[in-house]
Amino acid sequence: KSKGYFSVLELAKITSGERIVYHFAGGWQNKADETEFFEFVEKEELRETVKFHGFVDGLEKQRLLEKCHLFIFPTRYENEAFPLSILEAFSCGLPVISTDEGAIPFMLDRESGIVIEDLSELGDALVAAKESMINKKTAQYCRLRYQKEFSLEKFEENLLKILR
Repeated sequence: KSKGYFSVLELAKITSGERIVYHFAGGWQNKADETEFFEFVEKEELRETVKFHGFVDGLEKQRLLEKCHLFIFPTRYENEAFPLSILEAFSCGLPVISTDEGAIPFMLDRESGIVIEDLSELGDALVAAKESMINKKTAQYCRLRYQKEFSLEKFEENLLKILR
């Protein structure tokens, strides 16, 4: 829950009249969270708006990300450091909305994402992203940012610099 999925569910409720589909992927920390998620979807009649894919990895994860236009990760996980999920989103050309946890503010720049300080800003961030970030130019920028700054090759290059 600290990774922000319930905040995104609330956003899905608020935007239910719009043509937005929210895709969720991952495992559950406990049965209570899973039950709460699906009960909320049923109660708020979000079956057409919210899609849960369960745990995905590899090619399945890549295909899911390639279907999307935006990655929303409103984490408040206290040990968040450098979330690889953001890099995975960038690698597929997705701009990101996330929070000011760990290194996230350094991972995102004005062209690749929006950093929010408070979860109450999520709706406004979505509006801003829809207006200015869901386009081919931003997708190309996010992909290029990943390749230049965060690829495995770049990581290895930086590690070698440190070791030398």
